Amino acid sequence: MSYLRSLRLNNFRNYETLDLDGLCDQFIVLTGPNGSGKTNVLEAVSMLSPGRGIRKASPVELQNVHHDALSPSDAWGVGATIQGEYGHVPISVSLDSSTGRRLTRIKGEDSKSQSVLNEYLAILWLTPQMDQLFIGGSSDRRRFFDRMIYTAFDGAHAGRITRYENALRQRSKILQDGEGEPAWLDGLERDMADTAVAIAASRLDFVYRLNAASQKFSQSGILKSFPMGTINAIGFVEQLLQQRLSATQVEERFMVSLARSRKEDSFRGGAKEGPHKTDFGVQHLAKNMPADQCSTGEQKALLVGVILAYAQMVREEKQMMPILLLDEIAAHFDAKRRDELYELLDAMGGQVWMTGTEKQIFGNLPKNTQFLSVDNGKITA
Repeated sequence: MSYLRSLRLNNFRNYETLDLDGLCDQFIVLTGPNGSGKTNVLEAVSMLSPGRGIRKASPVELQNVHHDALSPSDAWGVGATIQGEYGHVPISVSLDSSTGRRLTRIKGEDSKSQSVLNEYLAILWLTPQMDQLFIGGSSDRRRFFDRMIYTAFDGAHAGRITRYENALRQRSKILQDGEGEPAWLDGLERDMADTAVAIAASRLDFVYRLNAASQKFSQSGILKSFPMGTINAIGFVEQLLQQRLSATQVEERFMVSLARSRKEDSFRGGAKEGPHKTDFGVQHLAKNMPADQCSTGEQKALLVGVILAYAQMVREEKQMMPILLLDEIAAHFDAKRRDELYELLDAMGGQVWMTGTEKQIFGNLPKNTQFLSVDNGKITA
């Protein structure tokens, strides 16, 4: 199991400096008033995984407002020591003050790709902003499940999505400008089709495995108040793959679709069909009810159930429990469901970071829980 043994911040959000050593390998609870910086710590931990973290912020937005990133020593940085199968591994992410981009270092060496972080740890989070996941726009669900895929199972998935989106923007510009030879567009759309099939195939494989894990987890009887969900990837390319067509056949059909929609796409932008339009449908397993039709409380419990099933799947398939970041999680549930969640997380193992305004709501956590008090960018035990 991988977990953070230490965490260091420099000019990150409201923290000028922070050093947390001797972190425990299971429950770490940050308590304090709203606005004190609890979520900023979770965001810092989330930056140790590929992507933009729990707030989807750009690198320059993370800089402490009282310190301009004029030099590398002034730029924000997050460092940690990971304890896991590779022993003690120092990793860090920081702002490149000259380019405004993010730098990643593993064992003191610069890394060309953020995806290398997935070799050492997996991080997943749940925030109050995600309460609307099942009733909000499809882009949030795509981002949520795609992150699950590339965090622990297919590190190349994120790169494919970026490659596809770059090609999609390039195609849109060509169509809107009315320039470019047909052969040029044909070649671009062929590249898009090849990438789209790989993206859709990875999504379908993940959904199949997560549904199997959810079914198994549900039958274990240990979930109690947390329902399981079945997931379905709904999209043009995914649908073609589910018809047992070969990858080449699906690529050809998608290319035909892209060619046919060129005129319409030149006005609307993007493309009429493709993995950028895919949605993830979630069904309450026991009630056979779409998640967006469930009550608000059921949706929150179902979202936690999906995350627990995913964590269990990572544990069984990768022998690595994800680090969970649960922001204001206790405020989501009544006392009974909170205690059941604590019991479940304790049984599953792995490091869990939680935040809350009051220490009392975490009273039934194990005795070895590490409590940290947060007040205006300062943390005390």
